[in-house]
Amino acid sequence: MTPTSLATLGQIVARVLEMYGLDGPAMFKRHGIDTALLSNPNARIPSRTWDSLARDSAAHIPDPAFGLLAARCWHPSNLGALGYAWLTSSTLRTGLGRVVRYWRLLGEASSTRLQESSAGLTIVLARQAPDPVSSAVTVDFVMSLLVDMCRMNAGSSLRPVAVRRGAGDEGQRRISAPFRMRRSLRRRRRQHHALRGCRSSPADIEPPARGNPGPDPGRAAGTPRQE
Repeated sequence: MTPTSLATLGQIVARVLEMYGLDGPAMFKRHGIDTALLSNPNARIPSRTWDSLARDSAAHIPDPAFGLLAARCWHPSNLGALGYAWLTSSTLRTGLGRVVRYWRLLGEASSTRLQESSAGLTIVLARQAPDPVSSAVTVDFVMSLLVDMCRMNAGSSLRPVAVRRGAGDEGQRRISAPFRMRRSLRRRRRQHHALRGCRSSPADIEPPARGNPGPDPGRAAGTPRQE
């Protein structure tokens, strides 16, 4: 069976392309994506189609880390029911647990898992790596979303304390991207191009998330997040 992804994720992709001045609808059409599907919460698009679009986008965007802009372009509705389930999670541990449990609703070509230790809670993204370019774009895209989701619920002071991207089994051509975070880093920093994941410290995982904050005030669905 061909792996698929939730079509509404394409709305995030479209906003990222728009931020770089590209003609998103034309690019979607070139890869056989009907833009009408992007607003259908029940529609799905083959993952290989997204990979092809990622390679095409990378060829037209000079910034190799353009996938990180997904954090500025998403809305809970883009993630389907999981987006709103995340917002109602009482703690980050609960929310990340839901992400792992229902991940395949978002995409079937990748998986996530939680790893807990005395150093904190780690969420790991793993997927088959069809090629280096689309794999790098996907990792940046997904991990920037996860970080911003955590900040939406727990506060903007939440910062990654460990970020890395690891190569998996070469025979299986897999990639692995873990991350952990903590809230104690007070100095404001922008996400950097090396972002591939993060891990949460114990102090961050248990405090209640802010009560269903919803999207940014004044930010309508489809409007890029302002820095």
